Amino acid sequence: MNALRAFEVAARLQSVSLAADELHVTHGAVSRQIRALEAQLGVALFVKDGRGVKLTESGELLAAYADRRQARAGRVQAAAARNLDVWYARMSAEERERLRAERTDRLRAMAELMAYDGLPIDPDEVLASAGPSAGRPTRLVKRTEAGEGGIAAA
Repeated sequence: MNALRAFEVAARLQSVSLAADELHVTHGAVSRQIRALEAQLGVALFVKDGRGVKLTESGELLAAYADRRQARAGRVQAAAARNLDVWYARMSAEERERLRAERTDRLRAMAELMAYDGLPIDPDEVLASAGPSAGRPTRLVKRTEAGEGGIAAA
């Protein structure tokens, strides 16, 4: 867990305990991360407020920065997903089928290993529940293959 992530969640929930629950760590782990961040920055980020916490002025500034950072990360992730769709759409049908087959083989091997280790896993069920990432094309790829996406398919 990174200190800024612990801070973001605690600031949003106004509670270290609720942040710990959301992050699936202990209250102490979140507190230590926040104290380390406060020590690094040289400012207090929270003040106690009844059973919760309240942001200080410095905490509000850091929370605004964290929100902008999170929004930017979301935009980067969305752009990367679009670029991946475009890259996939430009692949030849044979290349797409090879990638689907490789992914299916890896999923099947992983499921078979888990079943061998005694986990109640059915390899066919794993493949069926893997969703679009198991090799079914996205809407952009389907439109491109049909000649609608404005991207020339190979």
